[in-house]
Amino acid sequence: MMTTEQFIAIHRNDDIRQLALHASLPPGADLRHVLQQIEGWQIARRKLPLWADTEGITYPPRLSMEQCSSQPAALFKAKVARLALAEVMAREQGRAAENGLPCQQEGDRCPLVDLTGGLGADFSFMARELGGGVYVERSADLCASAAANFAALRLEGVTTVCADATDHLLSMPPCLVAFVDPARRDAAGRKVAAVADCSPDVAAMLPVLRRKALLTMVKLSPMLDWHKAAEDFAGGVSDIYFVESEGECKEMLLLVPGGDGTTDTPALHCALLSAAEPTVIDFSPADEEGKTVPPSLPLSSVSYLYEPSPAAMKTGCFDAIARMTGTSQLAPNSHLFVSEKPAQTFPGRAFRVTAVVPMKKKDIAVALEGSDRANITVRNFPMTAEQLRRKLRLRDGGSKYLFATTARDNAHIVFVAEKA
Repeated sequence: MMTTEQFIAIHRNDDIRQLALHASLPPGADLRHVLQQIEGWQIARRKLPLWADTEGITYPPRLSMEQCSSQPAALFKAKVARLALAEVMAREQGRAAENGLPCQQEGDRCPLVDLTGGLGADFSFMARELGGGVYVERSADLCASAAANFAALRLEGVTTVCADATDHLLSMPPCLVAFVDPARRDAAGRKVAAVADCSPDVAAMLPVLRRKALLTMVKLSPMLDWHKAAEDFAGGVSDIYFVESEGECKEMLLLVPGGDGTTDTPALHCALLSAAEPTVIDFSPADEEGKTVPPSLPLSSVSYLYEPSPAAMKTGCFDAIARMTGTSQLAPNSHLFVSEKPAQTFPGRAFRVTAVVPMKKKDIAVALEGSDRANITVRNFPMTAEQLRRKLRLRDGGSKYLFATTARDNAHIVFVAEKA
């Protein structure tokens, strides 16, 4: 007699919709549970391959799987936690030595407390990196599922606690790292952006967090303005990471050291995740300089064009990007970069320019050399990409790229390019 678990294993590569219509389940099997586990495994194979390769994992509904961190993002947070904690510990030991006080030892505190455990994806990788921790989650069902999954993953030194984040924070002993990923939806399921509207309100928890944790890490929506987020955290933020994968800025990660120290402007970091080692571009607080633009390259000398990645765009450090990469900004509000020779490294997409023409249909058609297809991007331009596509009567796709933008003299121009 086939068990439900065996059925799930046999059919986990099947199409969910077809399976829902035609599945012949084992006696007593629940169709909803079966489909949820198969769909969860299929998502995990893409997002959390370690989980997908582990027998005995229980998956939550699709929405939770889609919203959870990917394995590269979770691994990156684990690495940041370890390195940042080492820096904080070194500073604490230095202060203790200066004042003739005993040094804080890592073994004196719990390594990690995740106050908003959820599925447990971030916790599972961070706890492995830091040597254990406490997972806190107010949902009893999620807590029970996480405990079973952590056992299947053979995590050591971990404890699950079913409790409200704020309540547990008040009663818990000091820890090395506290991690908070507040829910960014209200009671009606609508998305919220402000820190105060998230649940729990991390800004309100911050005084206690800074007393109890040597380092607090807060995961927020990348849609938030980082200046406002740093302001909401009362100058306690030392670093902000903009984490990007698959061409999308997925999250904004704030680091808040313990104690009562403040900083005027946090250091910014653009983290580009890939199958290989993550690429991290560091900016100093002085690099965020508004919209001042250094001298630009004459359009007649432009051979390459660069489009910053979403995470690089979020930093706002455009002057610093130009200096680091040896490129020039096209114009203050266009956020496109150009160069005469290829830049060795640039945080974003690179294109070889074949023509720079005014915004005239005839000139663009000549530059496209008869092609009726193009990939269109607009930056600081009075038309949307779709409006421009209709005006030029072009189909989407192909090897040609059009960048419609505004130059420094306010002229509307179009770059015709190919991927470099």
